[in-house]
Amino acid sequence: MRSYHVDAIRGDDAADGRSAERAWRTASRATRETLEAGDRILFAGGQTHRGPLGLKGGPHGVTVSSWGDGRATLDGGTGDAITIEGMTGVNVSWLIVRGAGRRDGNAGGRGVRLLDCQDALVEGIDAWGFQKAGIEIRGGDDVRVSRCLAHDNGFAGIWVSGRAIRVDHCRALNNPGDPTIRDNHSGNGILLSGADDSLVESCEAAGNGWDQPRGGQ
Repeated sequence: MRSYHVDAIRGDDAADGRSAERAWRTASRATRETLEAGDRILFAGGQTHRGPLGLKGGPHGVTVSSWGDGRATLDGGTGDAITIEGMTGVNVSWLIVRGAGRRDGNAGGRGVRLLDCQDALVEGIDAWGFQKAGIEIRGGDDVRVSRCLAHDNGFAGIWVSGRAIRVDHCRALNNPGDPTIRDNHSGNGILLSGADDSLVESCEAAGNGWDQPRGGQ
């Protein structure tokens, strides 16, 4: 198991990333690394890091989280902040992900997006400012979303599909609507779509859907 550190202020992408003193500077450098089972990618807390971070396939049990004081922020800007595809045992936790705004700035982005992942955990995420969803689980199998806050997004705060998905102790607040969707609903708090054997419990959804282009009709 190896820990890779990212420090947006003092880091250097020419370093090996293996300690706080030898941290990388960017998320894009972390995206290029060949990971092994149990590896961790840790972003310096209290800093804003420019996204996206993208991981695909590969080893079991990779963690993406913060280190140091407080949670790190990954800025997805006009797109996604974190996208992970086809991984098993991935853990994405204790991060803030933000987009440029669901109405005018972000175009089709998600804060944390897991595609076809198994045995995964998304925990302690604060996700906002994305046009599509703060957190999206697509085609997941045995995925848990826990203690997350998704607010001020467009289509949905939390949007999940797959099998054996559990959403617990989450809050989806003030997700007004997606301005690009004019023929269907948007502004969902927590949306399960094609989710078999799945559960939402001990969650709160409030103040959503008030700015749907079709007026919620």
